[in-house]
Amino acid sequence: MPRILWVASGENIRELGGYPVAGGGQTCAHRFLRSGHTSDLTPRDLRYLRRYGVGSVLDLRSAAEVRSHPDPYAQMRGVAYRNVSFYDYDLHDPALATGEMDEDTLAGFLTSGYLDMLATTEAVREIFAFLAEGARRGSCVLFHCTAGMDRTGVTSMLVLALAGVDRAHIVADYAYSYEDPAEVDGWVFAGKGPSADIDPHIYEAATQVMAAVYDRVCEVYGDVPSYLRSCGVPDADLAAVRAHLL
Repeated sequence: MPRILWVASGENIRELGGYPVAGGGQTCAHRFLRSGHTSDLTPRDLRYLRRYGVGSVLDLRSAAEVRSHPDPYAQMRGVAYRNVSFYDYDLHDPALATGEMDEDTLAGFLTSGYLDMLATTEAVREIFAFLAEGARRGSCVLFHCTAGMDRTGVTSMLVLALAGVDRAHIVADYAYSYEDPAEVDGWVFAGKGPSADIDPHIYEAATQVMAAVYDRVCEVYGDVPSYLRSCGVPDADLAAVRAHLL
């Protein structure tokens, strides 16, 4: 199943469908999409995503980011929109760069930021309440931040793990934000390593950050569903999200 939706005015719009799950089968398409910000989507592409099934949009950006670049779906008739700030800023914002980072520094910076997100239990509850609302309506739920990599990546990890997707595919889903899916699959599943023209800093982050975050959650809580319950997400919401994706 194609991972990427080629939406000309969009950024990093990808399916959560098509991943194998424990016990057999795979996640369904047209249920959850992850993406970068939607502020630059043309009217044509906004309509295309509506036809694709998008009826619920979860905006994970800060209030300042939303004010600066409003989400057009917030004003669109027939679309349920909610803003739940999962973090105060975009970790991939070039303005945050403080010079060249080596592999350990970049990976550590991102991992620390992602674990900080997972400590915001109230936001996690609100995120899953909205995802469950969309699931019960039968909507395709699109969730996004700015680049579609960090806040969106952590949310995608939680949703995929809840559905029973394994660690390797969760890591690959994260790494697709950095490189072509075929190239990433070579890194993750075939052990080929990066090609010569790929920045080693990016390779390090793409292949290790989400693995470290996932492993830490499992080390502390046993698994992702137990972590979500510890955040106060009701079992009914967990069941609704899982059933929708499967």
